[in-house]
Amino acid sequence: RQRFISYSKTYTLINDEIFSSRSRLENIAMIAYTSGTTSDPKGIVLTHQNLKSAYESATTYMASPNRIGCVFRIATLGTLGIHFFYAQECGATTVILPELTLLNVTSFWKQYQEANLDFIYLVPSFVKMLNHFGKLAESNPIDTGAQAVSAGAPLSEVEQMKFQEKFRIPLRNIYGLTESSFAVFYGDVRQGKASNSIGQAHAVTARIIDDLGQEVTPGEKGELIYTAPMVSSGYYKNKEQTNQIFKSGWLYTGD
Repeated sequence: RQRFISYSKTYTLINDEIFSSRSRLENIAMIAYTSGTTSDPKGIVLTHQNLKSAYESATTYMASPNRIGCVFRIATLGTLGIHFFYAQECGATTVILPELTLLNVTSFWKQYQEANLDFIYLVPSFVKMLNHFGKLAESNPIDTGAQAVSAGAPLSEVEQMKFQEKFRIPLRNIYGLTESSFAVFYGDVRQGKASNSIGQAHAVTARIIDDLGQEVTPGEKGELIYTAPMVSSGYYKNKEQTNQIFKSGWLYTGD
């Protein structure tokens, strides 16, 4: 018990110092583990400045919601970030809904509407499930202020368009990596519908390069790399992987 009390006091003191001194923003905020870019588990070192830059950027390029629905267990930085860090940044309320499964998918959209949500984060498998098994409430008016986002895996354009026609809200195809704290591409929404493209880079400098490190011409395939204040400086105690993925300030995504 004594150790817990001492730890709590230290934690409070550290946070007071972080928010009263700009230099403290460079302190480590968390080490988030992932295996996405190289398949081997590794700890991504993220500073308070990395996270601050990421979520400030999100509120600039996506309309700030009032009520965010959460249907996930908090098991990834993306889930934590959208439902709590992003919510805090834009002053939104997070509403915890039952975990979305085949058992409750038919009644899910009714729960969404009854909770007065205007933002929800989905993954492509959930989008497909809702398209095929989800049922609308008796009245399903167009809500011009509501939006949904999909991330975590490639989003089928067919399923994306089907979702937008059925539920009548835009479904943004956003993109980011744990190595850059949050999303850095927020999709493209025009006339109430989102395109399948992840859109332009926001708050990052991005390039698409070939195997020789040269920028490709429009229409050519290549690897996406980008640099920004929200990009981590590297992996925890893993110099070899850091040197492969983080080069001269650029994050090599492997995508």
